[in-house]
Amino acid sequence: MKYNWLLILVFGLFFLLAGDASAQTHRRSTGKRRPKVQKKVEKDDDTKEFWKDQVWYGGSVQLGYSGYQNYSLFVIGVTPMMGFKIKDTPFSIGPRIGLTYRSVKGYGTDGQVHRASLPAYTTSAFARVKFLQQFFLHTEYELAWNRQVYVDNANRLAVDRNGKVLSEKIQRDNFYIGAGYNSGDYEIMVLYNLNVPENSLEQPFSFRAGFTWNF
Repeated sequence: MKYNWLLILVFGLFFLLAGDASAQTHRRSTGKRRPKVQKKVEKDDDTKEFWKDQVWYGGSVQLGYSGYQNYSLFVIGVTPMMGFKIKDTPFSIGPRIGLTYRSVKGYGTDGQVHRASLPAYTTSAFARVKFLQQFFLHTEYELAWNRQVYVDNANRLAVDRNGKVLSEKIQRDNFYIGAGYNSGDYEIMVLYNLNVPENSLEQPFSFRAGFTWNF
């Protein structure tokens, strides 16, 4: 949780800059006495120009299936993101959220087949700097909530006396740094997680692929 201030700062800057830009376009459109209809048209045009030139969108879709000894896992998820270009600079900041549904099915410690739902949520704030037109550096702080099941040494799902799969809700905060390539329509990047827990078998490197518009 030591990076919570960064999440709040980036989200705050995003909405502050967006609001300031909108206010500036409003002041420009109302600087002189003109007919109300004309002022409204100019304000609408400035607002459209702001969202067209300084805001970009992206995201990714996750769909997968994996099988292990005694259980299998199905995953589906979506992760949208929105970036705000800081005017006259190569920098952009913005929020990224994720929603993932995982379903696990397998043999339990009681010898019966069981199924459990394991939802996961993420919310993050990121900053990017673009260079050489198609490349960028990326840093991101993420809060993640997910539910994981317990398995025994034979990879069987742990269940209680009532046959319910035992699971636990876990909160993690991750801090990524990395770089990527953007073609204009899609992007790929490799990130390194500085917050991987000690005594964990989890790899710090992760790969992402998705689509973007107006980046």
